[in-house]
Amino acid sequence: MLHYGCDASLILFKGKGNRKFSASEPVRLHTGEPLTIPGMAATALYDWDGDGRMDLIATGTKGTQMYPGLANGTFGAPSPIRAEGREINASYLSIVAADWDGDGIADLLFGHNRGGIHFYKGTGQKTGDQALQAPVKYLDPPSGMYQSPIVTDDLDKIGPSSTALTGWKPRFALYDWNGDGQLDFVLGDMRSLIHSSSPSEKLLTLMEEYRGLIGQYQTTTERIERQLENEFKKSDPHFDFWLASPKAMDNFWKRYGQEIELARQTPEFSTVSRDYFAIRLQLMQEKSELQHWGVWIYLQKPPASPNQP
Repeated sequence: MLHYGCDASLILFKGKGNRKFSASEPVRLHTGEPLTIPGMAATALYDWDGDGRMDLIATGTKGTQMYPGLANGTFGAPSPIRAEGREINASYLSIVAADWDGDGIADLLFGHNRGGIHFYKGTGQKTGDQALQAPVKYLDPPSGMYQSPIVTDDLDKIGPSSTALTGWKPRFALYDWNGDGQLDFVLGDMRSLIHSSSPSEKLLTLMEEYRGLIGQYQTTTERIERQLENEFKKSDPHFDFWLASPKAMDNFWKRYGQEIELARQTPEFSTVSRDYFAIRLQLMQEKSELQHWGVWIYLQKPPASPNQP
């Protein structure tokens, strides 16, 4: 079992059988140095180069790289994995290596910090500028900066359609859940949930008011987000909210915060924003809000033609 430490190092817990593990030890490079991955990193183990040994695929601020597994249990020097010449260093929190489309070539899938799964089809080149094709985006939420909370008085009504496909911080695995020979997503994510199993009349009224305000608030935030994305594309035609590096997104979020503050100075949005947060505070005081971790199964549809996910 691999664990990513707070000091950017990788920690290994060797299996001993009977669901027990040995004491932790650092994962090492062939030089003997501990293997570290700076930034918000995600890792996967897979025989990427086809030599029969597990390799390490890691993504972080330096992009996505493959560390070849060596016979002595260490890893060799990394080689970059790029998609049509572009670094893969977006805000990804999880990564899975697998032959997702069934063409016999390994692919990479990433879970984005703000929601959604991105599929990078492998070309067979393994490393370098053309190792992967440009991503196909699955399950992306409609808005990247802001996702509205789920408001419900019946937990049984909650499903993927009410969670904007995926919430924040998705972690996922691939598994043939329904036995049809195709890999499916088993995915966990996080959303804010406003709920009470036995709501008072006051709470139901607050929840209904809040539902209306969510739409008004989100209309403004999405408009600002689109305007900023167009602005950033003027200086960088290749800018993509979902694929930009954490450094680029830091600049984006700073500008976003400034624009939200300017919007709050307008009478209309000032009133919506004030009421939105005031009612949210009342809902929290009624102990109706919590961070909700959901686990969802997304079944892959039968392909329209061979090798199409």
